[in-house]
Amino acid sequence: MIQEFIGHFHPLFVHLPIGILAIAVLLKWWFIKKPIEQSAEVMSFVLKIAFVSAVFSCITGYVLQLGGGYDEEMVSNHQWVGIALTVFTGVLAFKDFPQKVTIGILGIISILLAVTGHLGGSITHGEDYLSFKPAKKERAPITDINKAVIYSDIVQPILEEKCYTCHSSKKQKGELRLDTAEWITKGGENGTSFVAHDTENSILFQRLLLPEVEKEHMPPKGKPQPTENEIKLIEWWINEGGDYKMTVAETKDRSQVAGALKSLTAVSVAAISTIPFEKGREIDSKALEALKETGAVVLPVGESSNYLSVNYLGKKSIDVTALQAMLPLKDNIVWLKLNDTNVDDKSCELIAECENLTQLYLGGTAITNEGLKELASLDHLQVLNLTNTAINNEGLKPLSSLKDLRNIYLFGSKVDKNNWSELEALFPNASLDSGGYVVPTLATDTVMVVKGD
Repeated sequence: MIQEFIGHFHPLFVHLPIGILAIAVLLKWWFIKKPIEQSAEVMSFVLKIAFVSAVFSCITGYVLQLGGGYDEEMVSNHQWVGIALTVFTGVLAFKDFPQKVTIGILGIISILLAVTGHLGGSITHGEDYLSFKPAKKERAPITDINKAVIYSDIVQPILEEKCYTCHSSKKQKGELRLDTAEWITKGGENGTSFVAHDTENSILFQRLLLPEVEKEHMPPKGKPQPTENEIKLIEWWINEGGDYKMTVAETKDRSQVAGALKSLTAVSVAAISTIPFEKGREIDSKALEALKETGAVVLPVGESSNYLSVNYLGKKSIDVTALQAMLPLKDNIVWLKLNDTNVDDKSCELIAECENLTQLYLGGTAITNEGLKELASLDHLQVLNLTNTAINNEGLKPLSSLKDLRNIYLFGSKVDKNNWSELEALFPNASLDSGGYVVPTLATDTVMVVKGD
């Protein structure tokens, strides 16, 4: 108890010699430029104060490191450089030297001061606290969230960013390390870090929930704090058993973290191009004219691109012949817009042959769950519009294998919003849009009030 009390004074004392010695170097430079009669006495007084404070820093620092929890090699280097700094300061404080020797010793003191300060900062804040590296490492994107290993791909990056400063091979606050599965399982001075399936008795999780001002809150106040999504993911991992090899697909319940998992996926919806990078195969001009004759508006999706957009805008009735006219160009068609037409489940068989489709609009059509199954082969599909259709939750399940799917529009469909979280878990990489937006009324808006009879 007394040892811990004395050790806690080290951060207080350690800053005194740093500031005082910096002043001493500046004073010496000033006295060289503008000497005064009392310059020697002033320098001696300043250096003696620096020496005394350095001695107290060494003593309290030594006592602090006896408690353990720090990287031994780094602490040893910090300790001996600090002792060397104290010795040189004492020699200069209590013995007179010629000016050139004094300047040389002050130079050595400056170097030692910088080194010991850097080592102390590395012990406290981590080795990379003073570097040109980005403060935050970019987390590698997860391309297939269902195949992600929960610990190594999701939980460990959170611990590395938010916990390793105090709980790694370099420092073990509370005798706890969180940098490997073995050390996490072992726990620290308060016992095991988590209890599988039991977050209420898992210290690792409960410390995250404490108010930031609490002494036992982790991470400590002033350190980067985990986001709400990150806390949810750690809670979910523990509730699922805290297994170090389990994948997302092997979990029992993902509904509560569907949004958090989606935030970890490879790229945002806006960043994806629905236009293939390749130029595409040459367009058959005769087939193109034949398709246009069915009433379709056919346009290239980009300059010098052989990929096509086919739009039956304003054409309510499309017969089988019109859809069959697309087949000679099936490799070229990437956008197909059939909103508010009479296409049905039988039409889906022909649509599915356009394997390069990235955007498909079927809003307001007679398509049902049965027809939607045919579209599960469209591996490149990214945007799917099913607004105002009879599609429900069950009908969407066959499409969960489409890993490129990023936007699904479901306004006016038969999808049950009460089970929305299940759909989000089913499509972790996609944005599900249910529409029905409500624009709030602002104080500056003009509002018409109609009186009843």
